Amino acid sequence: MSLPNPITGLEYLGSAPAKALNPVQHHQSNLNKAAEAILKAGEKWHVNPAYIWGIFGTETSYGSAIAVSSTGARGPFQFEPATAKQYGYPLGVNEHGITDWGAFGKQADAAARYLAAHGGVRNIRKAVEAYNPGEASYYGKVVAHAKSFHLSFGSELANQKETAQVEEAKPEGKGIGLVGEIFAQLGKFALTGTLLLVGAVLVVYGIMVAVRPRDRALSLPIPAVA
Repeated sequence: MSLPNPITGLEYLGSAPAKALNPVQHHQSNLNKAAEAILKAGEKWHVNPAYIWGIFGTETSYGSAIAVSSTGARGPFQFEPATAKQYGYPLGVNEHGITDWGAFGKQADAAARYLAAHGGVRNIRKAVEAYNPGEASYYGKVVAHAKSFHLSFGSELANQKETAQVEEAKPEGKGIGLVGEIFAQLGKFALTGTLLLVGAVLVVYGIMVAVRPRDRALSLPIPAVA
C-alpha cells in the first residue's frame, strides 16, 4: 500500500485524552506504518479503522506513551493478558515503544477483532464503550482522536471517507461526569414510569366502564315504570 505525500506530524490530537498526552515525537513514517496497519485491520474485520486509530491515540498517545498499566494492560492498544490470549494480541513486544511492526500489525488486528466481536460492525459506540467500560467519557475521547486518522496519510487517501463517518460525541459539561450520567438515567426511568402509570390508569378506567351498566356508564336517566 503506497502512501502519497504524507503531511508532517499530527495536527489534531483531540481533547481530554485518557492519559496525559505528550507531543507526538514519532517520525511521520512511523505514523504512516501505524495507520496502514490499522487500516488493514479495520478492512479485515469490517470495523471503521478511524475508531481503532482513536483507541490507539487515547490509550498510548499514538504509541508515544506506552507503559504497562496497574492491571497488566500492555502494548500500544493496552490489552490485558487474558484478553490478549483470547484475541491473538502479542505480549512482550512494543511494551515501551513500537519496535516491532510485525507485532504491531497483529496488535492492531486484535483491537479490530475485539471491536467486531463486541458489535462494532453495526454499533461502533457500543463496541468502543465495551473496550473500556469503566470510564464514562471514554467514547468521547476516542472520537476526538479518531478524527485525526486521515492526517496520518495525507489528504488524498480513501480513509478520509472513514474519518468522515466518525460520529459526533455529545460534549460533556464541566463538573457533570458520572453524576450527570446518573441523573440522565433517572430522568429516563421517571419518564418511563410516568407513561406506564398513565397507561395503567387508562386500562383500569376502561375496565370499569366496560363492567358498569350501560345506562349508568352513559349517564342516561332511568325511565319511569308505567
